[in-house]
Amino acid sequence: MRDIVETIRRDQMELVTGSPADILVVQGGPGTGKSAVGLHRVTWLVNNEHFRAQDILVIGPHQRFLDYVGQVLPTLGTRDVNAVQLDRLWEGRILGTDSPKARLVKSDERMAAVLRRRVESDFRPEALDALTVAPSFEGDEPAIVVTAGSTTLRVPKSEVLALLDQAHAGEGPFRERRDRFRGLFVDRLLQELADIAPRRGQAGTIRRDLERNRRVERLVERVWLSPGPREALRSLYDSPDLLRDCADGILDEDEQAALLRPRAASADADPWTLDDQVCLEELGVLISGDTPPRYGHIVIDEAQDLTPMQARSLQRRCAVGGSMTVLGDLAQATGAHIPTDWDQLGALLSDHGDWSVAQLTTSYRVPAEIMEFVAPLARAVAPTLPYPQAIREVGADAVRTVATEPWKLLDDTVAHVARLRETSDGSTPRSVAVIVPDDSDWLDAISRRIGELGELGDTGERNHEAVSVLAAAQAKGMEYDHVLVLEPATIADRGPAGLRQLYVALTRSTQSLTVLHTAPLPEALTGSGDAPSPTAHDAQPEGGGVGSLPRIGTDVRVEVVARAPGGRYKVKPLSPVIDRPLVLTVRHGSVPPLRGEKLDCWVFANETTQTVLTASQRGRSPISERMAGRYLSALEVLGELIEADGDVPDARSRLSELQGMANRILRRDQADWVDVLHLFGDPDRERLGVLRGLAATTNRALKEGAFDAGRLAEGLAASGWAEPLAEARRDLRERFDAAAKPDSDGADPTALTQPDDKEEVQMTTADTTAAIPVGTTKDGLLRALETAAGTDRACKKHEAVRHALKASLLWADLQPADSPVVDVSCATPHGLFLYEALGAGCSTYADLRSGATRLLEINHTLPAPADRLYLVLPEPPAEDWSADTIRDVFRVDVIWRGPAGWGGEKAEIAFGASGE
Repeated sequence: MRDIVETIRRDQMELVTGSPADILVVQGGPGTGKSAVGLHRVTWLVNNEHFRAQDILVIGPHQRFLDYVGQVLPTLGTRDVNAVQLDRLWEGRILGTDSPKARLVKSDERMAAVLRRRVESDFRPEALDALTVAPSFEGDEPAIVVTAGSTTLRVPKSEVLALLDQAHAGEGPFRERRDRFRGLFVDRLLQELADIAPRRGQAGTIRRDLERNRRVERLVERVWLSPGPREALRSLYDSPDLLRDCADGILDEDEQAALLRPRAASADADPWTLDDQVCLEELGVLISGDTPPRYGHIVIDEAQDLTPMQARSLQRRCAVGGSMTVLGDLAQATGAHIPTDWDQLGALLSDHGDWSVAQLTTSYRVPAEIMEFVAPLARAVAPTLPYPQAIREVGADAVRTVATEPWKLLDDTVAHVARLRETSDGSTPRSVAVIVPDDSDWLDAISRRIGELGELGDTGERNHEAVSVLAAAQAKGMEYDHVLVLEPATIADRGPAGLRQLYVALTRSTQSLTVLHTAPLPEALTGSGDAPSPTAHDAQPEGGGVGSLPRIGTDVRVEVVARAPGGRYKVKPLSPVIDRPLVLTVRHGSVPPLRGEKLDCWVFANETTQTVLTASQRGRSPISERMAGRYLSALEVLGELIEADGDVPDARSRLSELQGMANRILRRDQADWVDVLHLFGDPDRERLGVLRGLAATTNRALKEGAFDAGRLAEGLAASGWAEPLAEARRDLRERFDAAAKPDSDGADPTALTQPDDKEEVQMTTADTTAAIPVGTTKDGLLRALETAAGTDRACKKHEAVRHALKASLLWADLQPADSPVVDVSCATPHGLFLYEALGAGCSTYADLRSGATRLLEINHTLPAPADRLYLVLPEPPAEDWSADTIRDVFRVDVIWRGPAGWGGEKAEIAFGASGE
């Protein structure tokens, strides 16, 4: 690996210096330098001050890889990077091993839904019946009775049920919603107390007394049980009835049976497995909101072996605005789940946001002779992947296949090791690996015989240390000068991943490969059996060619056939006929479809081997007239920059909008993303990535004062986007009868402008000052809003939080603006965001309600309303329920500045991050 890192190639370097904000998947076969890309990228990110070394996490498959990382990164000048072995990432001791079936179920993405149901099963509003007091007079209703001192407080059962529903339906971890109910119930008790005994209701300690009241505690404990993660998982595994309730419609009976196991005498004695630890972390998030430490950038090696549940866990470790470099080779996948493409892992690692795949197809490490020898096997295990082309030849002796007898295998192995361990210069031992089938006796026997060779003296000892004997499952990610593989047929027969393990074992060498066998070589290796032909990976599957893929957004009526992996459902088309596999994806929280049910769906995505449908209508809204003006401005900005040599007002915000249009499609997270896809001419993910990268690079060049119109013109022409952008402009203009372009003075359509009339209010941005004429009907309102804003800005804490917000937006590479009326506005990749700051002490619900009303009034004065509205506080809200209520009632989000940064539900979205 050290040699690879020191000889980084151009195709690899382009990936090293790619956008630091991306989730980048690097797919590459043996010897293509994936690890070199990952380690160089770490150094590049640190040296260019995108992240501190302490904010980077490198995850490897085994300790040997981490040892390499510890040796190589310091030679590149990078220290203090966090590195950890994958199976040591989760807290708790691993005391047991799952059966293959149990591991397959526990590590499946569907397990997250089962665990969520397990947590929610502890919400039991029916327990309220046993705590209810009968009506005390005719016309009264059953009630919950709480005694506060000498005062008896009655809250009707129907109201308590409503409070339970309100708290339970809200967002947040289970215990947070439980505490929210406690607060709502105490608020209702205080209201009742104020009506009965006003003076008693004003006592300073009464709220605390009610919160600690035994009857209140009993009510919360009975209705809203809350065991910890370990007890929740133990009870799930130990109870067939509970498991059936939680897994119904998600896991079949055999899968449920695989999870059952009796509980031990204590939680500490339970045989917790690796996949149990991942599930326990998931439960911790669901129950208490406990999240693991987060990192700005994560590098994952051998990522093809991640399970879906592990991928969910790793995504939680990526900080808001963070990124990942994901290294792997689908052909070498040998884990519990063997993916055929990166779609599921990419979606999980990016939290269903944006990610991209880059291919490395040149093998620099493995000799061409070895790659040619294993080519039939590679095409058998991964027929759709491009096969790496080796560029280095070492001679006719690079590959040897030696047939022997079973009783000679040990002696022959030792003899070949003795031959290969000799040095070329008499002093430097060559590294030699002997790879044997898993769980075979050869591992100990060969190690013992080689140990005997090491007793021959100093030179023998050094040579002995250069020889590694390992099982096939341990070979992944390693490399040696010379490799001996024993009994390939036995390795190939070891379960579904056997051929892939053999492929890994045969491609560990940089100089020579020797294959010792007593049984015939596997047909998949010799190419003499039913393995795909050498050109099979270039062929399109039937119905899977580009020309036959159904268009995104196409209506399809289907019948549900059966469940499919990943929480999806197999369906068959009724109309129109689609000649490729179809699966239905169901949004979280939706009612699962029944077998035989007929549904009207539409094409959501075309994956490598199947088409994904959805019945949800989100994403199919047509482009609105309001958005059309913003889109037109964005579609024209590249051409204008080229013509005006970069002197274009509001260019950066318009470039952000263009980048946002591409992101809408890539993330599939906005109401009109399908229409935007069609507007662009149905480009694939790779072409959309090119457009997004072109917009982002141009934006960065403008920001850094390095814009070059000639370079942009060349980039636009090379990208192939010039004509599609022009066609999109024509289409949009025709659709909206010449929708609004930027004014002649260059005003940005995304800026806060008013209809033409009398008075003007100035809104200053970094690039221009846009006049805002005020319509007569809004004249008085605008003057009132401006007066209120001026009063607020006399408060130093108000201004501190307002400028802190602007600073954070600038750090997020966005361009905030303001005006005498608007505290802060910002065009983000997700639309126009409007922010209203509150001053010192303005954190009660009444303050938030007043601020939300004013924000809605400001939004009302705009010709095109903002996409999101935010109240910005200098401190957390006084009541823990108030932010949720403001969002539910006014559709206004609340964020606040705290000692550790910005707080609030999904606060990262306020700074342009994806919230999906």
